[in-house]
Amino acid sequence: MAMTEDGDMIITPTGDLYTVTGIDCLRQQIEARLKTDLGDYLPHPRLGNTLRNLIGKRNTRQTAEEGRLSIINCLTYGGLINPADLSVTAIPVDERNILYHIEVRNGTYVVYKADLLCNLDEGIRRM
Repeated sequence: MAMTEDGDMIITPTGDLYTVTGIDCLRQQIEARLKTDLGDYLPHPRLGNTLRNLIGKRNTRQTAEEGRLSIINCLTYGGLINPADLSVTAIPVDERNILYHIEVRNGTYVVYKADLLCNLDEGIRRM
């Protein structure tokens, strides 16, 4: 089903739920997982990420790697994305922010690309 950026369902003019398929569906699933804390989705408690665990930590290589692995685990859980098709790069922005560059490929084509900013005081700030 299609959702707005705020997570609201999109309704067609006839009152039906608007659906998405293919790459649009994959993008929606990726963004939903990245916005979900691990354990918050009761039907699937192992779905989501653990980026909130970075709050309060210092911006070190270890912290950046912990976030990178959280994103990889989040997106590969249940077979959503093949690990070989996923690239996550951690880029320190300043002492309190880490930018994660995420790319999903299908062969030689990039089918999804996003930058996620994680603030070590507040958590995810931008996608």
